[in-house]
Formats: sequence, structure tokens, C-alpha cells
Amino acid sequence: MSSPAGGGSGAVPPDVALFVASLLIGGAERTAVVTANGLLAAGLTVDLVVPGGDGGAAGPLAAEIAPGVGLVDLGAPRTAAALPALAAYLRRRRPRVLVSYVTHANLVALAAARLARATPVVVVEVSTLQRIVAQSDLARDRLLPPLVRRLYPSAAAVVANSQGVADDLAVTCPRLAGRIEVLPLPVVQARLWRDAAAEAGDEWFAPGRPPVVVAVARLVPEKDLGILLAAVARLRAAGRDVRLLVVGEGPERSRLEAEAARLGLVLGVDVRFPGADPNPFRFMARAAVVALSSQVEGLPSVLVEALALGVPVVATDCPSGPQELLAGGRFGHLVPVGDPAALAAALEDVLDHAPPPAPREAWARYEAEQATGALHDLLRKVWRDEATSRHSRS
Repeated sequence: MSSPAGGGSGAVPPDVALFVASLLIGGAERTAVVTANGLLAAGLTVDLVVPGGDGGAAGPLAAEIAPGVGLVDLGAPRTAAALPALAAYLRRRRPRVLVSYVTHANLVALAAARLARATPVVVVEVSTLQRIVAQSDLARDRLLPPLVRRLYPSAAAVVANSQGVADDLAVTCPRLAGRIEVLPLPVVQARLWRDAAAEAGDEWFAPGRPPVVVAVARLVPEKDLGILLAAVARLRAAGRDVRLLVVGEGPERSRLEAEAARLGLVLGVDVRFPGADPNPFRFMARAAVVALSSQVEGLPSVLVEALALGVPVVATDCPSGPQELLAGGRFGHLVPVGDPAALAAALEDVLDHAPPPAPREAWARYEAEQATGALHDLLRKVWRDEATSRHSRS
């Protein structure tokens, strides 16, 4: 179990412990790190707790954790296996509140809190669970709805990152209706523009080169990147000189590379898959358009980041997030899910008629300070409610 100064082995209980499945590069993982840093800056004592395994204390996002945030590695190989160690941590450290992110980790956090009988839990849901379960062949995913129905009502507060996620969660667990708080997550940091200003270090973005469509996504089925490949292939078949850069890694890499070849796209010439990158913003800032082709989302942070960078966006109108973020199409193009022709047409429209940058109102609520402040307000309410409950029992 690792713990920098101020962290998991100190005598004074932390105000907040945040539990996230890993410190690998991902939206929820980065959100947890940014939130930990923001709450620390607001004067709270903070532990960031991870199960362990490949995404433990040595994960790439560890470098972004502010000095003073305690990093606790539970030493478990995966999230579910961390349950006993998390319960032991809660009994030993007794944080005033535990905030967890993403369904699997949320369930472990709630079960651990039951075992420890010590800590109120705030769960943050970022996925439309109904759609994910419907599309999954995994037995463990089919277990999620009954577990959510059993454990989520015991949370001190339930947070959704979009109204679509909140609505979906209320269908999964009707007992939560009226209890779900929709709060923005801290996506936009000051470093966004600093990182975006870094040299691209890529000849595709040199002056005079063809326009580049950029996608930043895990290479997994729900991102439906094959549709984006098909859309770009349509543009090239029509004589449009455009390239596609897909920043991200995942199990679909081989299939997507084969699909690109089948569509006539030459790897390294027409399309590239450079893998995950800690600074995709230098590519996004120089893109002709940022594209999102997902079948399902919670609230895609890449769209928020693109809007903040002033880059045009094209996104599928998937559940949920793009409709809310783009204000029904006011701040970017929305196209039907799974429709490469519509996606190609929207990309072509942006390439021919680049829209002005989105106004600040499109992304301001996702600025780190404002979003972290909203969570801090909710934590104050949880603490007040806990104090009232203790007083009534005494």
C-alpha cells in the first residue's frame, strides 16, 4: 500500500477519499485525479484510492496527482478483489466521505462501506447502464442492474454526469427517482490550453497538409470507430483529400486496422492509430474537426475539450451526452448512430464551411474549479445530513 505525504497512513482521517478503478488514461480516471487536486486546493485533506494491478499507483495518471493528495494502492489485482482491502482502509482511516466513480467501483465502494460501517458514500455514475447491458455479452454486466438496485439506494448521494445518465439510472433503479443529482464533471483544466499549444511533432499537422479528422477514443466496440472509418472512406472515394487520426488503444485495434484496409484506406497514409497519448490535445487543437462515432456514452469529455479548444465537432446523437453538450446541434453537428453516410456528410459540411468557435457557455460549467465546487457543495450537504443523523441517534 503506497502513500505519499499526507496520505493513507496518517493519523488524521481525510475529509474525502476518492475511489477509482485505475490510474490508466481514461475519462473517469482523469476526473478523479482532477477532483482530488481541486478538493485539496479548496482546503480539504484528500486520499485517492485505487485497487492496484496494472492501473495502480504506477499508472500514467499518477504523475498528475498534486503533492499532498494521499495515493493509496490497495494491492488488489482488480476492482472486485479490492473489496476486503477497501473495507479495511475505511475502518482504519475513517474518511468523512468516500466518493467513487463508475458502476463496478461504485458497487465495491458501497459493499465495503457496509462492511466497515464507517463512511457515507457518494457514487458517481457516468454510463447509461441499460444500453451497456443490452449490448454486452458478458455475464458480469448482466449482474449490474440487480446489484445497482440493491446497493445504490444505500448511498448518501448519487451523482450522474448528464441528464441522460440520470434518466437511465432512474429506470434501472426506480427507488433512486428524485434522488439523483446531475453535476458537471471537471473536464476543462488550465493545462488544456497549455498542452494544446505544445508542438504536434507530427508531419500530418504541418502547414499546407490535408485536413485531419481527429478521434480520441478507446478502441472498443461501443465507440463504433468502424463507422468513422467508413465515413472517411466515403470522403476519399469522392475525391476529398482528408486523413483520419484515431488516438487511443484497446482490443479492437487489429479489427479496425483490417477494416480500414478493407475500405481502401492505407494505414499510415490515410489513417493512423498511434495508440494512447497523454496529450491528445495538441492534435485536437490542430484538427479540422473532432469526430465522435459512439453508440453509447455517458457524457463524452472529448467533446467538451474540443469545444473549449474552439475546434468544430461532429458527433453521433447517442445516449447520452452529445445532445446535451451540443445543445441539440447548436454547438456542433449531430448525426444518427451507425450511419456512415450522414457522418460523412456532416464532416464534409464542416470541411467546406468551418463554423466559428463555440461560445464559452458551451463548456464553462465543466471548468475544473466550477465543477469541483459543485461537488464540494454536495459533500457539505452529505456532512450536514450525517451530523443530523448522528445527533438524532444520540
